[in-house]
Amino acid sequence: MRIGSLIRFSVVFLFYMILQLFWVKDFALFNVAFCFIYIVILISLPLDIAMPLLMLIAFAIGISVDLFYDTLGIHAAACVAITFFRPGIIRLLTPLGGYDDAVEISIKAMGIRWYSIYVLVLVFVHLFILFFLEAGGFHLFYWTLAKVFCSLLFTCFIIIAFQYLLFSNAQR
Repeated sequence: MRIGSLIRFSVVFLFYMILQLFWVKDFALFNVAFCFIYIVILISLPLDIAMPLLMLIAFAIGISVDLFYDTLGIHAAACVAITFFRPGIIRLLTPLGGYDDAVEISIKAMGIRWYSIYVLVLVFVHLFILFFLEAGGFHLFYWTLAKVFCSLLFTCFIIIAFQYLLFSNAQR
């Protein structure tokens, strides 16, 4: 990771963490749809980042959110899980020509279709793990699954809307 990328990542990290912890934390629709915009930090990291560093960043982000949400590590577990699945999902979605490794993942760099599928899959994995850990198992399966899908739509809508706001000249 170059110094410019590190500075940019730090600014984006602070922006999304402040947004999550002080604005989005208490924002829920009908007590079933929750927004976890902070995971865009993990979703947007460059392709060339080393897996141990990626896992460490994911754990640090997740545990930071856990401290504010008082959730005993479930955000950390969900964040580490999506960073574990991230390379495989990227491999599945990457076209034959591939991408430049130093490119950061965004609508502008990848296109709306690729980015939307990528975000949907990673956010689903994150929310599935998060809500089932929160429920403590599968005894509330349908209620928890409803929370996963409603929060998936809500979170993905907010993430994609922010991408369009931050990258006004994004590819359409």
